[in-house]
Amino acid sequence: MVDTKTGSVLIEKDGEYVGILTEGDLSQRVIAKLKKPIDVQAASIMSQPIISIESNQLMATAFLTMGKYRIRHIAISENKKIIGMLSINDFSAYYVKKLGKRKK
Repeated sequence: MVDTKTGSVLIEKDGEYVGILTEGDLSQRVIAKLKKPIDVQAASIMSQPIISIESNQLMATAFLTMGKYRIRHIAISENKKIIGMLSINDFSAYYVKKLGKRKK
C-alpha cells in the first residue's frame, strides 16, 4: 500500500476476492494491539464482506453506501466482477474538481 500510495488492497484467494485490507484494519488490528506486522496474515485482519456497487451507479449512491456501512473504501463492480475501488479521498478530489468547474 505504501508503494502504490493507496489506503486499501483487495485480498485474493483462488482467483476470487475474499476481503479488503485497509489502513484502518492495520492500525486497529495490528498497531493498536502492538503486534508485529510481519507476524500477521492479511486474512486474519482483513474486512469482510467486500462492500460494492455496480459501476453504473451514481457517485452519490457510492457515498451513501459508504456512510451506511461506515467504510472509507468501496469496490466497484460490473456483472458481479470487481473492476476497481473508490476511496473517500477520491470523492474529495471529484467534488473539488466539480466545484472548480462551476466557478469558471
